[in-house]
Amino acid sequence: MLINRKEYFLPYSEFPYFENMSLRSIFNVKFLHGFHLYWPELDIDLTVDNLDHPEKYPLRAKSHSKKAARVQLVDSIST
Repeated sequence: MLINRKEYFLPYSEFPYFENMSLRSIFNVKFLHGFHLYWPELDIDLTVDNLDHPEKYPLRAKSHSKKAARVQLVDSIST
């Protein structure tokens, strides 16, 4: 993923909620407000800080369901 001229690699080990999703839904991402990434088909929200510092956000989705991924991400973003 290329954001503001910086390339990011999102490994499944750090971002497991993308693992079983279609490429179409993964490539359908919106970049909002200069720092917010949103995948509407997956209902996943991340910030650029999540990508720069995944260690700061230890909660990871334990399930590959969209709802579980959303709950885990919201919890990690709000802390």
